[in-house]
Parts: sequence; structure tokens; C-alpha cells
Amino acid sequence: MNRTEIKYLHLLLLGIFLALNSANRLELKNITGVGIKAEKSDDLRILAVMVQFEEDSLSYTTGNGKFNMEYPDTMLIDPIPHNKEYFEDQLQFVKNYFEAESKNKVTFSDIKVLDTVISLSHPIWYYNPNNGEEVLAERLDSLYAQSWSQVAQDTTVSFAGYNTFVIFHAGSGQEFNPGYDETPFDIPSVFLSEKDLESVKITAHDGTAIDNSVILPECEWQIFEDNWYYAGMSGISCLMFAHRLGIPNMYSSVSGQSCIGKFGLMDQGSANFSGLLPAGVTAWVKELKGWNDVSEITIPMKRVLSAADSVVYKIDLNSDEYLLLENITAKNPSLNENNSIKGYDRNGDSLRFYYDEDGFQKVEVLSSEFKTLVRVEDNDFNFGVPARGMLIWHIDKTKTSAYNI
Repeated sequence: MNRTEIKYLHLLLLGIFLALNSANRLELKNITGVGIKAEKSDDLRILAVMVQFEEDSLSYTTGNGKFNMEYPDTMLIDPIPHNKEYFEDQLQFVKNYFEAESKNKVTFSDIKVLDTVISLSHPIWYYNPNNGEEVLAERLDSLYAQSWSQVAQDTTVSFAGYNTFVIFHAGSGQEFNPGYDETPFDIPSVFLSEKDLESVKITAHDGTAIDNSVILPECEWQIFEDNWYYAGMSGISCLMFAHRLGIPNMYSSVSGQSCIGKFGLMDQGSANFSGLLPAGVTAWVKELKGWNDVSEITIPMKRVLSAADSVVYKIDLNSDEYLLLENITAKNPSLNENNSIKGYDRNGDSLRFYYDEDGFQKVEVLSSEFKTLVRVEDNDFNFGVPARGMLIWHIDKTKTSAYNI
């Protein structure tokens, strides 16, 4: 099978390890041009299915293969029940994130989660037997094919109206473990591209090719030494959808080595505030995708005025290297005056992101009725980066390669 290897990036976050898995199959191309005007746009129309597995009692997976099973009813982050409304809310966060970061160059004109829960005939561990990357790739393809084949002939669904397909499966994602991986057979989150699915592609009743699939878990909770630990779904969901949009990793897909740390979604920034508040995309991504105006500075200037979240400035150093300058200060600093911002669910109930006196990132749920995070105050996704101000990126085109920069 011609596919990119699935690699693991291990992150240390507040004493918790996250491993962000991605099957990114995107060819990175050099960026050229001056005075780039943001024009490109993408419209995602999402169709999602809920998939559960044969019930089992294996201790090396989280849950028993069915939705909502074995998770505590005291969960405050991504709480049960994990049902259609819950997954719609997870996708709503992704929508709000990319529409804000792209300045509406990316839109989500339709989000539909099918009512029916699909049941597969294998347990969770079958799809990640922990037996090497080749076997894992084959089993993830099987998960895709077995899931979509059960709904592809449903004539009540107009597949032609959708171009992005999502599988939400029962259980936790393999990308999260609280220090020691007690559940190595959990399924990793992944984006499967058209190229990955060449040999197993499912065609729906109306002739629509289901030629891609984002695979995500019901939540990122894990149990370790009889205690439950959480990570939010927001970061890993945005990371997978970024691959759907053609954005490459910004960590090494070969070694897992971090390149830009917490300063961007495509590296450790996807895990800011325990994965609930992913960092924004970088100036380089905005240039790559045409999401932001880029103004080239070609003559010496004493002063350049830059408002928050406005024009990105470019300075060529030579034929291969250049700088990108972006202002990532808060658009509304008064919202950060207490060193905190709020996030909201669909009903307006809130939680608070803040830094404690030692500088650690913390999350406080402010309402017992809080459900699932769908939006962040002032779309301030960079609240979790290590520092605010003028961020200067050094781009070296000779050091970029396929799938990562």
C-alpha cells in the first residue's frame, strides 16, 4: 500500500504525555511571490458516522467498545453522553476555529452526523493490534471500509452533498496517555486521504466516492492507576482537519522532533490547555493557504505598524530564506486582563482558561451544566502560546520536505 507512515509525536504537557498521531499525506511546496493577496477558499461539507465495536473486556483498550461505557459520569470536560449532539458540537468547534483562522476563506456549509450508530463485528483492539505500522495502516483502512459500507447504500442520504467524511468511534484515542500507556490498543486518530484509500474506496449509491476520512475517538479520557485523566478533543480534531485542508506537519514526521513547539497548531500547540485550546495556525500556513494578506518589505523602514491579527509582513533574506512577521497580541487585551479567557458551549455555559501563579495552564469549568466547548472568547486561540507580541518566523525553503517543514 502506497501510504505515508503514521508517526507519533510525544508531548509533555502538565505532567501528561500526549502522542499526536497523524497520517499526513500532503506534498509541501515552496512558497514564492510578493504582495500575496488572500484569495483561496475551501468549503467543507461534512458527513459523520458514529461507530462502535464488538464488546470486549480487554484491559489494554479504553472502554468496552460501546459508546459512553466505563467513563465516569463526573466528567466535566467532554462529558457523557457522547451522542449525535455531542459530536455535532465537536465539529462546531472545528468550524469556528478554521473560519476564524482563515478569515472565512474556509467555510463549513453543512455538518451532518447520522442518527444511526453503526456496529462493527470486531473489537477495538482489532483495528490497532500494536503489531507494526503496516498492519495498523491495513486495519485503519478496514475500519474506514467496514464503517462506510454499512451506510453507503442508504438512499435517504445524499452523499453528493458532502466532501469530507468523519468516523467517530467508541473509546479513547491512542494519542493520549497519562505517562505510561496502559491502553496501547486504542485506535490512533488519523486522516486518510484519497491516495491512502485507492484500494479500498467505497462508492455511495448516488455514485459519490467516499474518498477521504477523518477518524476520531469519542473522547480523550484515559485511566491510569485507577485515576481518570482528561485531554480535550478540540486540538486533535483541528489537527486532523488541517490535514484535510492540505496543511503539513510542523514537526518531523520521521523522528517526531518538535520544530515550532507550542506556537502553532501543527506541532505541540495542538495540545495547549490539555488539547482544549489549540494554538492558531502560523503565518507560514496563512501564506501557504492564502488565508492572510502578505506584504513584502523591500526597502529599509524605520517603523512598521502592525495591528493584532492583521497583515503578515515578509522580508526576503536570499533566494532560499525569508522572514515572516505577524502580530499575535490579543485583539482585545481587556479580555486577558485577569490572565484568563472563557470558552462556551452551545447553551452559553462557560469554562475558564487561565494560568496559575506558577505559570501552568489550567482549565476551570464554571457551570455544572457545561457540555462541550464550541467557541472561545474573541477567537483568541493564541492565548496558550508561550509568549505574545511580534512573532518572527525564519523560513528556509532548502530544509522543507514532503509532509513536514
